Amino acid sequence: MRNQKRISSDSSGWIDAIRSFSATSWAALLVVSIILCIALLSFVGFTIYLAYGFSNTPPKHISVPTSPSESQITWHENELVSIQSQDLEGALTALGIAHASAYPWQMYLWRQTATGSLTEWFGSNLLSVDQFSKRLRLASLAQESFNQLPKEQARLLEAYSAGINAVLRDAKHIKQNEVTLLDVAPGLWEPWHSLAIERLFAWLNTDLHSITQDSTGRLIPEWKSVVEHNKDLQEWLQLHGFQYSIAGTWPSDTLSHSTVFHRFVHGSSAIPLFQEASIRIGKEPAKHVATLPGALIFPSGQTDDSSWFILPTSTAELALKTDSLPPITTHGRIRGRDGNEVLLVLENYEGWLLPDNHVALSDSMPGLSWKGFFPRTDLAAYTGFLSGQNQPFNLIDGHGLITNDAGWTLLGTPPFVHQLQSGVLIGNTPWSRYQASRLNALLSDPHQASPDHWPGDCHNNWAEEQATFLLEEYLLRRISFDEEYSDALTYLRNWDYSYTPSSIGAIIFDTWLQELPDSLYNKVIQKELSPSDTLARTYLQNSIASLKHRFGDDLSKWRLDLTKPIYRHYPAWNADSLFSPSISRLSHTLFAPLRFPGRGHASTLCWGSFKSKEDLEVSARWDAWTTTINDKSVYQWRKHDTSTSFLGRYLISNSPSSTYSFDINQDAVAVTLVNQE
Repeated sequence: MRNQKRISSDSSGWIDAIRSFSATSWAALLVVSIILCIALLSFVGFTIYLAYGFSNTPPKHISVPTSPSESQITWHENELVSIQSQDLEGALTALGIAHASAYPWQMYLWRQTATGSLTEWFGSNLLSVDQFSKRLRLASLAQESFNQLPKEQARLLEAYSAGINAVLRDAKHIKQNEVTLLDVAPGLWEPWHSLAIERLFAWLNTDLHSITQDSTGRLIPEWKSVVEHNKDLQEWLQLHGFQYSIAGTWPSDTLSHSTVFHRFVHGSSAIPLFQEASIRIGKEPAKHVATLPGALIFPSGQTDDSSWFILPTSTAELALKTDSLPPITTHGRIRGRDGNEVLLVLENYEGWLLPDNHVALSDSMPGLSWKGFFPRTDLAAYTGFLSGQNQPFNLIDGHGLITNDAGWTLLGTPPFVHQLQSGVLIGNTPWSRYQASRLNALLSDPHQASPDHWPGDCHNNWAEEQATFLLEEYLLRRISFDEEYSDALTYLRNWDYSYTPSSIGAIIFDTWLQELPDSLYNKVIQKELSPSDTLARTYLQNSIASLKHRFGDDLSKWRLDLTKPIYRHYPAWNADSLFSPSISRLSHTLFAPLRFPGRGHASTLCWGSFKSKEDLEVSARWDAWTTTINDKSVYQWRKHDTSTSFLGRYLISNSPSSTYSFDINQDAVAVTLVNQE
């Protein structure tokens, strides 16, 4: 009893103490502090979501109703996957699962664009882009192409789409940030959707600007609207500038072996273009390939004895249509986000895209001819690489490079071919000439020519060639400048022709060239300036004045990394006006552009942001190469720059891009595909 009383007495004392404490202001302060801490933690959590989003962990088993055989997918570093299957159909089913698991949003976005269905998700602001896609007949011709495929090829697309749908049927895998925020239902994947995306990328590979100008460089009036609509399409997807891609092979830093390098330039998208995969079928050696999510496109890869790379080119030609036959009239509907529909009347000749104002033209009218205006696909050519077969390309040009132990072979006729010491470099533009000349200079020490060193090699042979003439032969010797420009001219005179982040001469030179009007720019490039030409000096002075106005009089702050940063944008989310205010703010947080220190140029080995007078700015590229390590060929990729990890934005903006090699990670996540009839 005494113990009972003591406990009761102690309990009563504690209760009185608590009541007494609660009556004080300290209790109120404690409660307020707890509430503030909870609010702060909630805010931090919400901020992390806006900045990084959520990530999904793949399940250990996935049932695929139409899978012909059991397969296994293993996820590795940097979204790389390895696939083991008994046949090609099973491997492509696994690839569909990998694509839909890792990159669903870009697959949805590319599909909606190719099928002219953006208005359904984003509203009427995208109506003109949908109309342009419908005029190109990307979706209708993709359906025709699928219907005409041989059964064995159709089965490959069906197997691939079965893998995609195995993921899409699981609601938690489609609750990605973008899909959730837009509140849309992606729907299942049809096999022909992959052909529509293939056709979209083939069209993006065309260079319309080069074929829609007359001899004076002016835009042909009838094609102005076509070029403008195409630019809107490119900006929407942030995919353009494919013509700057290159590939090459040359001696490596170990005897009797070679380095094979592939660079695929793809605009200013912050989303990785490819998912790298290692595919092993049966007991065959693995194939390391670059795969395009949403389509069976393998533009780059390596088998046990060879490597291939396809330049992204698809030729379109402007010609005169003289037939008096009426155009083919088709009708289509575009459904809006609000449920309303827009009726389209589309007129084209078979194999021709007519300008918008074709009605006002005579019977002889300009038309755009392109292989993609017919039902065809390159599915056989791409999948042929996996079995060691070279099939002809029907939709794109198919120019490229194949290498093996015996040497190298060109595919098709690449626009620019440059001989290297015991090697070759191919490209789509004249800029590749300067990359080849730099490589030849470095090949006296093959170790320095290794792509591992390219991020730091920003010497610009083209700038050296141009600046030497401009500075030594024209400006500094023959024309005097005011004293206020002397400091900037000193930096320019002492410039080492390198586009490194710390370079000041590079930004002065680059700003000057951008200021020049087209006629004077061409004179400068062709070295046709005479001593009587003083306009170039005037524009140089204007450029220096402009830099002072933007960045101040302290020239030490005119560094390339500070004055010309590299930006990459998230497709769709860079268009604030498309969304409600509550969603638009995400374009400044979760989907804010990625910012990198400025460096490099289209003509240097280190890639940087580049914008010519007629092009959109190009900053994104995918690099891969084969090197020899301990007498074993290893496929290497440049790591994807991503902001989804903690402090990701800070890290990618303050550290150079690194590389990684394919290596089986025993701790990687493995997924088994179970055959379920």
